[in-house]
Parts: sequence; structure tokens; C-alpha cells
Amino acid sequence: TRSDRSFKLIQKIFRKIKNRIIRVSPESAELIKHSINGFLALSICYINEITRIAKKYSSDPLEIEKGLKSEERIGYKSYLSPGSAFAGGTLGRDINLLNKISRENKLNNSLIGNILKSNKVQKEYIYQNIRKYKKKKYNYYRLIL
Repeated sequence: TRSDRSFKLIQKIFRKIKNRIIRVSPESAELIKHSINGFLALSICYINEITRIAKKYSSDPLEIEKGLKSEERIGYKSYLSPGSAFAGGTLGRDINLLNKISRENKLNNSLIGNILKSNKVQKEYIYQNIRKYKKKKYNYYRLIL
């Protein structure tokens, strides 16, 4: 908010649930919101790519997660848990918006541009593993019969 009065009211309302309230312009607030979701999406894609490498390297993805989170610059609250691709509307929508802003302003932001591609690769990776598992399970049941 640009108004002192509005900011004081916001502080009063949110002080009980949020101890860090920063004052920024409405334009920056909007971009902060999109940037936070973009960073979370990036974190999910990053750990999923590291997990795929770890599996080929005979490493335990959960140990990698623990090691990453032990670094104080990253921390235990970070969004770095191996697993599924991100889904739902918010993260993808905000990444698309950041991509659109980059294209419209002729910015070469290849990292942001590849987050959705990486997420799609993870979805396919999970799908292929499910197919392999189902095939093995089916063949196992055939052996029993």
C-alpha cells in the first residue's frame, strides 16, 4: 500500500498471524506473489531433477533432501522434497505469467521458461515408472496363476 493509514491497519490486522510485514508498492506486491510461487515451482522441479540423478547414481533421494536442508542458506523449511510434479493452477499460472512478462519485454529468462518443461518431464517420468510397476505386477500375477 502507498497509504500510511492503510499500512497501519494492515499491520494491526495481521500482526497476530504474521510477525514480518513489509511495506511495498501494490505493483511490487503482485510481482512478489508471482515470484514466490515461481520459486516454489522451481524448487519442486529442482529436487525432482536431482532425485532422477540420484537414482542413476545409486544415491538415496531422501538423504540428498536431508543434506540440502542441513545447509543453513537453504534450511529445513525449504520446498525440497522429492516426489511428484507440481499440479493445480496457482504455480503453473504464475510461471506462465512470468514467462509472458519476459517474452513481452524481450527478456531471455531461460530458467523461468524451462520450469514448466521440467515439470512435464517429471510427470512423464512418474507415468513411465507407474507403467513399469503395473507391468511387473501383472507379470508377477501371471506367474502365480
